Amino acid sequence: MSRLGLTRRGVMLGGACLFGHSAVAQTATIPDCPDVAAAPHLGLSAQEQERHEIYLRLAMAMVFDGWGVDRNRKDLVAAYAAAEPGRQFGAYAGHNVGALLVGAQDQIICFALNRNVELNSTLEHAEARAIRSAIHIANAERFQTGGPAWSFGNLLRGDRLYATLEPCAQCAGIMDLANIGTVVFGQSDPAQNGIVNVLYNLHHSPSRQTSVEAGGAPLPVPAAFVDIWGELEAAYRSFVATAQAGSRTGLTSFLQTVAAYRIYREAAAAFSSMQVRDEANAAALRTAQAFRAQWHGRIFVGAVPD
Repeated sequence: MSRLGLTRRGVMLGGACLFGHSAVAQTATIPDCPDVAAAPHLGLSAQEQERHEIYLRLAMAMVFDGWGVDRNRKDLVAAYAAAEPGRQFGAYAGHNVGALLVGAQDQIICFALNRNVELNSTLEHAEARAIRSAIHIANAERFQTGGPAWSFGNLLRGDRLYATLEPCAQCAGIMDLANIGTVVFGQSDPAQNGIVNVLYNLHHSPSRQTSVEAGGAPLPVPAAFVDIWGELEAAYRSFVATAQAGSRTGLTSFLQTVAAYRIYREAAAAFSSMQVRDEANAAALRTAQAFRAQWHGRIFVGAVPD
């Protein structure tokens, strides 16, 4: 691929264009199809934005509760000891990323943290683990009630997933297969090339005759309407700009820093004292705060609710 001068993003967009156009030129030139990765128009109401904010802040608060520090890095251990001397951090079991799954009736189904390091697997992302856990929960109920077979496509249909970081290709694909309705994420990740947008746009392209029953990739909702979005974006830009030559500058490396931790700490505090602007969201906030209270102590010592 490198001999043809195709970037990873170019390959992705080119493949997307093949699905969206009937005629395909036999050439190595990157197709001119810039809109396939564009974010879809949302048009969320103020009530919808606040509802998303509640669950996203809950996910961030629980990531804060389970925040891990790589004890093999003495520089990080010292930095966290200075920044938060009263806290005993858990081991770095995985990237400081979390995912919360919420059902169609606003019931909180489960939460999961990334566990790549602990399980020594690149597959153990928070979103994938949350969906796996939710399927297990749904099937346990189905076995008890004698639900229908061949229903796996409907177990999580229309549910919403709240990810603290923009999903990767693996997790975007898993959400597509699970028929998740919406994915709300708290920080963009340039390395993912807008894959959640690509999959959504492909499924909802006018050239595709896809039935409602067929489901499809979830609607991607970047939480730019939440103030923490701007704080994280600015902090990450600073992290990249001040990084030493040759050092890692990816989002997961940023999420090991004290700067990222402090933003999550603020997010957790804001969630604890949050009050709704729209009374229609009051029950959702009470449920979310009760869910965190239920798991707070166990996450703090390394246990996770999945």
